[in-house]
Formats: sequence, structure tokens, C-alpha cells
Amino acid sequence: MTQHTSGPWMVDDEIFVIGPDKLSIFGGASTKRSEEVCKANARLIAAAPEMLATIEHLRAAVETLSDE
Repeated sequence: MTQHTSGPWMVDDEIFVIGPDKLSIFGGASTKRSEEVCKANARLIAAAPEMLATIEHLRAAVETLSDE
């Protein structure tokens, strides 16, 4: 699996996605997307570590069920 930067990631009021070690991704004025789209993208990026953990948990559960 591809390596990623684990969370927690947070979204601030300026559409920055801030991760551990204060790493940030900006999705505001430097893009031609609307503010609404930038905020939605920032929320998606911030939620990615939790979504990955959920998917891995579900995958393990399905594998357990298929082994029975």
C-alpha cells in the first residue's frame, strides 16, 4: 500500500488542511475552484486517515467472515 501522512488532519477557516508537524495544504485563492469546492476538498483530505482506518477494519471483518 502507498505510504501516507497519518492524521490527525484538521481544516481551518482559511481552507488550509493542517496535519501533524504543522504540514499544511492550501486550497483557496491559488485555485480556480469555488470556495465551496475548496472547503469540501479540504474536509475530504482531513477525513482521509479516518476513512482509511474504517476501510481497513471493514476489509478485515469481511475476510474473517469469508474464512468461516
